[in-house]
Amino acid sequence: MMPSLKIESRAEYRLAFVPKIRMEQVFTFRNHGLTIEDINNYNYLKEHVGESVDNLRVRNRESIERFKTKTVKTLRDFVILSMFFDQPHYRHDHVFMWDFNAQARVQTPVIVQDKNDELTIQCAKGIADFNVFNFVSTSFQYEDTLKTNNEKKRTSRGNFLDSLSDFFASVGCNTDVLDWAKRQIIHSFDEWKRYSGGFVLPLYDFDLCYNIAKRVRQHRYGQEKSISIDSFLDYLKRTFELISSELKINDEKYMESGFSLIKWSDSVWKKWKDIPSGVHISFKDAFDHCPFIEWINDYSYNVNVTSEDDKQKVKTCGHGSYLSDSFASMFTDMIMQLLFSIEPKGHNEHINEYLYNYVFDNDEDFTLPSHDD
Repeated sequence: MMPSLKIESRAEYRLAFVPKIRMEQVFTFRNHGLTIEDINNYNYLKEHVGESVDNLRVRNRESIERFKTKTVKTLRDFVILSMFFDQPHYRHDHVFMWDFNAQARVQTPVIVQDKNDELTIQCAKGIADFNVFNFVSTSFQYEDTLKTNNEKKRTSRGNFLDSLSDFFASVGCNTDVLDWAKRQIIHSFDEWKRYSGGFVLPLYDFDLCYNIAKRVRQHRYGQEKSISIDSFLDYLKRTFELISSELKINDEKYMESGFSLIKWSDSVWKKWKDIPSGVHISFKDAFDHCPFIEWINDYSYNVNVTSEDDKQKVKTCGHGSYLSDSFASMFTDMIMQLLFSIEPKGHNEHINEYLYNYVFDNDEDFTLPSHDD
């Protein structure tokens, strides 16, 4: 279903699944939604908003609201990007991988303030697997990622959203704004779970999921065999649209068979604590309104080449109701860093030959061979 990714003048890589990624190499971002200047401006306005004359006070309050919106969008960006990763190697020891706390930890993120008041955020050391469709499981288990667990707090192991919030608080971001932003994000997932039961795809119906995957793959047959990195996000969005279309066809078949479906637009489900027995929901709506899917599908962006001599230098300009303007750039940076992290360094000729000869015609997921192969 996923084509290989092409770097100009470099090898092609197929990135449906890549195991054992070093997160400090991959989950590192310089360009993201919040800067030190944003944080300092908000803190100043919040402290002095009551001292301004009326017309300036209104503008200051508008600036405060813009900062709150920028904060929640930035946190959503990071939540979405984190959902591409899984930590199976850590589960048996209950070791928590995500660490953005900049205070008194051995494995702290690197924090660099540059001339433009930008923050470089680097994830602490940890190992994870990258999977394009990992959102299926992380959406189902979103509470582990987003909600505070008192037991984890007592053992100094918080969740991703708490760790990220603690990081921004450590560089001066207002904790009330961060808490508000976290509530907005958690509410979106809670509401979707009330409707869907936590299933972005109906995994309990194996035949249905298999047939949908097969039909989407058939749609893709003969299309792009390789894509550039800056087109990968757009390719994902188009793949999500195909899945949604197939789920719509399945919903229509249900209704033709006499079943009544509860749609997302119906208000009755908002009173549910759990999906009542015998009630059928729209699989398309459950997919479309999963926050991971909804936020990405709402996002639009343009990629502009900034240099005729070097076509890998691109500028991404995005816009969306849920994600920040920087999201496309962050996504592209993450994929580029993921490729660099697995690219051969020249000293291991066995892996070097394997990577450079890997082609899209190979129908297996991308995995590195062992040293003994």
